[in-house]
This record gives sequence, structure tokens and C-alpha cells, in this order.
Amino acid sequence: MCWLPLDWQLRKKQVSAPATHAHEVQVTGDSLKGAFDASAELCNPGAGWTARACELWKPERTGFYQARTLYLVFLPSVPAGCANCFAEGITSGPDHTLWFTEGFGAKIGRITVDGRITEFSDVQNGLPIGNSYPYRIVSGPDGTLWFTGEFGDIGQITPNGTITEFTPPTYQRLQGITLGPDSALWFTEANPPDKIGRIMSNGAITEFPLPADTRPDFDELEAIVTGPDGALWFTEGRVNKIGRITLDGHITEFPLPHAESEPGDITVGPDGALWFTEAGRGAIGRLTPTGSLTEFPANAPVGAITAGPDGNLWFTAPDRAGGTNHLGRLTPSGVVTLFDVPECPGADFFVNQLTTGPDGNLWFTANRCIGRFAPKG
Repeated sequence: MCWLPLDWQLRKKQVSAPATHAHEVQVTGDSLKGAFDASAELCNPGAGWTARACELWKPERTGFYQARTLYLVFLPSVPAGCANCFAEGITSGPDHTLWFTEGFGAKIGRITVDGRITEFSDVQNGLPIGNSYPYRIVSGPDGTLWFTGEFGDIGQITPNGTITEFTPPTYQRLQGITLGPDSALWFTEANPPDKIGRIMSNGAITEFPLPADTRPDFDELEAIVTGPDGALWFTEGRVNKIGRITLDGHITEFPLPHAESEPGDITVGPDGALWFTEAGRGAIGRLTPTGSLTEFPANAPVGAITAGPDGNLWFTAPDRAGGTNHLGRLTPSGVVTLFDVPECPGADFFVNQLTTGPDGNLWFTANRCIGRFAPKG
């Protein structure tokens, strides 16, 4: 397995170094190897990894050298002629690994924290996953993973790769999925009439239509998450609303103040509020369960968002026009910092979804690659 470095992965380890050594040292390229003893211990990622850039520093308060790098691993197989075969959703699994979807590639992938990838496909298992475009994925209540098929099915995959699919009563474009407080999986259905769906572990499905009002023909319901109040919260892109649904199906909608905000992804922050991306404005919104709204400019395009391991919000800032992609950090007080993500070779490169992994790092999908990033301590 060959990992390519993009930026930084944090490690901490006490090492010895000359007393005259500067407190902050940066080594890049070929100068990395043998720069000094600390670099060999901190910047070497181990077998199967490469490190082309590594930053070292020694905080006065600890006397420990630190280093961080960010690595990217290629998907091992892409069908010939499939320019759009890339990773989509990603989530932590029950087996201390990360699981991800490959849409047009019609696969579910698993990556270990040290970069080993296994893929599961309909070709291997004789299953109809290839007709469903696997999209978003989440850990279920039963030790399995559940994923939406954008072309109409809900899928379940066990850690050993056994896949089962379930079809909702009405055909829909299925988008976001999350584990609810009732141990059911809740998902969004984007084709009109828009619905929120619930599926039990035994495959029983219930659908809840959204209010009709002046909803457009194609609303693009997107993400859904369990809120701190025991309800499910979801984004409504075309009508610029955040929705809330109780376990018994009662729906409340919160209009956003700006036209064409296009809310996309949504997560629960460390402060117990709902945080969501506004793709139409390049902004991040914060909504309390009581409906109080604050918005922060992201200074970049915005895609997915998640609560990070460091008490901040992290988001992807994809540039689909061929410019620089970023990972963004947003503090609960609204301070934004952007981190460059150099390009992963392949058509139409952009950073996509992200999640916090079982190792305390951020993991993200980026075209035909999976990335790992450790926020600086």
C-alpha cells in the first residue's frame, strides 16, 4: 500500500536532540531523512508509507518534539473508462476501521487505520448494489454498516462483506442516513414528494411526507443527523430550510434568512447545537434546538461538516473548478482556518465527505483517494 503525503499528521513522542537545536524546525523533500535524530523517529510513517514533508517543533511547556503529516491512499481498483468512479461517504465502523462508499464503482470499501483497503462489490457477491449508486454510509445498532443507494435502495453490509438491500415502498433518490435514538436508521428521500424514511434492523420501512406548501419539483433533501433533543434534523437545499422530525413523525421547519443558502451537510457540534453547511453562500450555520440561528462566513466553498476530535467543527472546502481544495476548521466562536489539500491524481479532483476516525484523526474521501488528517494539538 502506497500512501502519498498531502500535509500533516500529528504525533507526539519524547526524543533527544542537540541542546542547540531550534525550537521549530521544518524539513521537506529529500532533506527529511537524517536531518536529525528526532525527525527519523517522528516523521517516518512506517512500512508502506512515504513522507515528503514533515514539520517538527518543540513546545516550551512540554519539551516534547512534535510532528504532523497528512497522508492519502489510492483506491486499489477503478473500472476502466470510469472517470467518475470515486469515493463518496465515509464513517467509522464497529471494527475499528473506516468504511466508505464508491458510487459509480458500485462498491463498499473498508480501510484500516494503517491504510489497508478491502473492497466489496456486486461482482464478487452477485448482488444488485451496482444499480443503486452507494452514497452515504453509517454504523448501525447491530454491528453492521448501513448505506443509501442514490438510485433507490437501502443497503446493509456486515464486517465480513455480506450485503443485503431493501427497497422503500416508493422509488426515491436516497441521500443522507443516520442512526436514530430509537435504534432505527433514518434517511432522506429526495424525489417529490419529499419524505423522511425510517428502516428497522429487520427491514421494515416507514415513510413520512414533508409538508407540500410551495415545495419545488426537485428539493434535494440531503443530510440527516440525530439531534441533542432526541429528534432528527435534516437539510432542505432547494427551499432553504432546516427540518426537524420527531420519532412519531411530527415535522417542523426552520427557514433560513438568505435566499439560495442551499443547506447541505449537518452535524451536532461540541456545544450541542446543529451545525450545517450553506453551499450557496459559502457559509456555516449554527442552529440551536430552540431555533436560534447564527451564520459564519467560511471564506471558501463548503461541502461536508463534522465534529472534530479537538472540540472544533471541521468541513471540506471542495473546488470543482480545478483550484485548491481545503479542509476547514471552525471554532465554536466562529474562527475559520483553511488547510490546503494538494491534488490526488485523477479526473475532477475535490475533497468530499469527512468523519472522525477511531484513531482520533479526521478521515475524508477525495476523488479516488482516502485521506487521513490529524488536527494539530
